[in-house]
Amino acid sequence: KIPNIIATMQGSDDSSDEDYDEDGSTGPIILGNHRDAWVFGAVDPNSGTAALLEVGRCLSVLYTKGWRPRRSIILASWSGEEYGLLGSTAYAEMHEHDILKHAVAYLNVDMAVSGNKKLEASATHSLDRLFFDVASIVPAPDDPEMTLIDRWGGGNMGTLGSGSDYTAFLDRYGIASLDMSYVGDYGVYHSAYDSFHWMVTEADPEFLCHQAMARLWLVMTVRLASRPILPFYMTGQASMLLKQVDELSDAAAAVGVDLTPLKVASAKFLEASRVIDQDASKNEDDRRKVNSINRRLAYAERSFLGSGLPGRTWFKHLLQAPGYYLGYGSRAFPGIAEALDGGDVIVAAKQVKVASNAVAAAANFLSDAINPAPCY
Repeated sequence: KIPNIIATMQGSDDSSDEDYDEDGSTGPIILGNHRDAWVFGAVDPNSGTAALLEVGRCLSVLYTKGWRPRRSIILASWSGEEYGLLGSTAYAEMHEHDILKHAVAYLNVDMAVSGNKKLEASATHSLDRLFFDVASIVPAPDDPEMTLIDRWGGGNMGTLGSGSDYTAFLDRYGIASLDMSYVGDYGVYHSAYDSFHWMVTEADPEFLCHQAMARLWLVMTVRLASRPILPFYMTGQASMLLKQVDELSDAAAAVGVDLTPLKVASAKFLEASRVIDQDASKNEDDRRKVNSINRRLAYAERSFLGSGLPGRTWFKHLLQAPGYYLGYGSRAFPGIAEALDGGDVIVAAKQVKVASNAVAAAANFLSDAINPAPCY
């Protein structure tokens, strides 16, 4: 038996499942961490479990003081992760027609703290700005005069692959997702040495990194659940998409695969993203307009789902997936990239068409300000 433990804080704007489509509201924010471990699991997963419990405690304090989220918040303690993401995958598959159909985002913290050197994160890139904005106000664990952004590892936000419980939410159901961790010299992964003793002597003796991660997770959650307009930034995602298309160019040109349709669709997506980000930045009192913007921001990611990647149809997301030979590592445009790797020009060309259609559909979805069709 693999028991998940689920807690829900109801949002003030949330509708019943039957009414979401009618009134235009958006669904819940989901937070997840698994609690099963190979041995003691002080880092993996108990550092994340401690952070999840602290986030839940803080939300309860806010609730007793009268605060209410606009959107529901679901806190999930998954079981069976180490055996193959069993608890989270089963939950996602069981709730694909209700909770997941309307979910806005999934925020995952597996190993909250595996060291004290720097902050790392990977995400659906529409969430990048939210992460960086919040990291710029949360104090750094080693110096309260600095912030977490000063401890950022540098460079762009990573792209998600697999290896933790965000997999089903993003790779199969197209829910914008994020995974983050404070990292360092972690040589005890999945061993008997991943213990409380190691945590308090090597990784985080005063649990200051734990505090920072809980604060980061909490503030991101509150902003997603409370802002009248969702704090997504589609231009960031569109810019990364164009960069990833460009990275395919040499391999595609070498075998004569034309990426022009994908480049055109990506440019269209960037244009639509800039427009909706501009609309989202305005103070808007019209509930219908706010709902329209929120639904397009929240559900555009579903446009990137296809019928399944070649050779592994369970994975439906066309923009990223775990690389076929990369283990947990991510591969951008996996259907195209892996066909090019294998020299299969026919499949690569077909996947260019599939991905181009999906990106164009996402652009159209973002642009339909009057009556965006459900994209889930």
